Amino acid sequence: AFSSGMIEKLSAPVLGKMGFTLLGNVTGLPAMSVPVGMSKKGLPIGMQLIGRMNDEATLFSLAGEMERAGLFTKPAFEK
Repeated sequence: AFSSGMIEKLSAPVLGKMGFTLLGNVTGLPAMSVPVGMSKKGLPIGMQLIGRMNDEATLFSLAGEMERAGLFTKPAFEK
């Protein structure tokens, strides 16, 4: 499996995205991704929020405020 390159082919898609979550994973800080809009092609656009140690409540509160402010939009096919 190693000499065939299969491991690299299978792991590349996952490892290529880990750069975006590495800080939260390594530090153990609470984090969440929230939707903030849609692209012109109908793809969701998100923002990653990272909080203080053991302070998930602030992240949930912020996400709730963003939702109440109407910052989460529906996909174009749901409008």
